[in-house]
Order: sequence, then C-alpha cells, then structure tokens
Amino acid sequence: MIRRPPRSTLFPYTTLFRSNEMVRLGDVERAKIPFSFHSDMPMAPADPLFLMDCAVNRKTFSGRVAGPEQRVSREGALKAVTSGAAYSLRLEDEVGSIEPGKLANFTVLEKNPLTVPAEKIKDIKVWGTVQEGRVLPVKKTTETKKISRVIPMKQPLQTDTIVADKSSQPHGHHSGCACDLNRMLAGIFIRANHQ
Repeated sequence: MIRRPPRSTLFPYTTLFRSNEMVRLGDVERAKIPFSFHSDMPMAPADPLFLMDCAVNRKTFSGRVAGPEQRVSREGALKAVTSGAAYSLRLEDEVGSIEPGKLANFTVLEKNPLTVPAEKIKDIKVWGTVQEGRVLPVKKTTETKKISRVIPMKQPLQTDTIVADKSSQPHGHHSGCACDLNRMLAGIFIRANHQ
C-alpha cells in the first residue's frame, strides 16, 4: 500500500508549482501568438500598468518570482494592453495603435514603461488622455477616495467601504481588488437576507 504524504507537506509544494505554471504568457509570446490583458471590470480595477507589471515581473506578494521563464517583454506587455487588446475585441482597424485611419484616443503617461525600472511600471502616473481630439488631464487630488454605500442593517459589518488606497489594504492586494468587492457584496447579501 502506498501511503500518501500528509496534506500539510504537499500544500507548499503544490502551491509553488501551480503559481509557477499559471498564466504561461512567456511561452505564448515566444510562439508569437497575440495575447491581451483584461481586468474583469467591475470585479477588478481597470489598471493596465498593474497588469503590465504583473506580466513583466511575475512577483508574488511575498516577493518571489513565479515562473521566471514565463515573464513577458515590456514590448509584449505594452502590446497586450493596446494593439493586442484591440485585436481581441476585433477592433484592430479602429483602435489599439496610433496610425492614420484609426481613432486617436490614447493615454499620456508621465514616464515610459519601456525604460523605467521594471519594478516601477505599476507606479507610473497617468498624466491624462486624449479622446476625440480633446486633451483631458487627470485632476490631481490628495484625498483618499472612498466608495461608501448606506444600507440599513441589523448588525454592523466591516464591508461598507472600499478604500481606494493600497497602503490601507489589510491583505496587501492592489487597491479596489476583487476581494474587497466580494466582501462588500457578501455583506450586502447577508444584510438583505437578515432583514
């Protein structure tokens, strides 16, 4: 009879192995297969620079690089949020790159994601956008934005507010991540069922 190792000894290995093998974009890029990134909005924020950072660096929350051979080039990551995304949407003849005959709608960044240190891609600030010939700078604010919802309830729950400031995220995830939204929605459903 073959004895299976206890689950506690398998868990760290299987978790490491699975995270190294997830989202094998390095293989996809080397095979020259078009790919794009998405955010599952509204379940997760639309943050193309964060998605680029994840693909280029593949750093876990502990700081480990998961599957270094599956990292993509900066150019590949930039294409994934521009022309690759347009291709996925079948809009490559209208958007995705700046060229004659296409809509000139684009984002203006404060730094170049192809030249900043790789670990700083996610920190690049958006200066503004250009849409239909209008230049739209981002309005600067120093306040932490909060999205609050007032729902009558019998018991207080800690799911009323999503804080859009990653320094205050208790679990270390990116601000406004799906975990926050899921907790908020769970609280709403729990309250609705208790009324």
